Amino acid sequence: MKNENIDSTEESEDTEELSELEQEFQTAYDKHHEKIYALVTKAAALLEKAAKLSEKHGVPFCFDFFGVLGYVPEAFKGDGKFAELDPDFWGEMTSAYFCGDSDAGWQHSKYC
Repeated sequence: MKNENIDSTEESEDTEELSELEQEFQTAYDKHHEKIYALVTKAAALLEKAAKLSEKHGVPFCFDFFGVLGYVPEAFKGDGKFAELDPDFWGEMTSAYFCGDSDAGWQHSKYC
């Protein structure tokens, strides 16, 4: 699957105008970006499945990926099933934390 927003083969990009380093990058991009994008697409689909399970069962999760990335389901927001639980209680257990204004969903870091 090719990223629709980037097409390094367009005629407007004359490779004679590119530096040697730019040409090297363009060659690497053309050779590898489709495989990288395919893997990222698969990973995104798996993360979406994990988020759906989190929502279904009300269990937050966290994993170390470029810092910390976690997910807190709607069950912890407003009048949700676990909204009254102390975030320190479930945060210690799951390593997932609210980031900022306590919105459910994807959380970037417990250190926001």
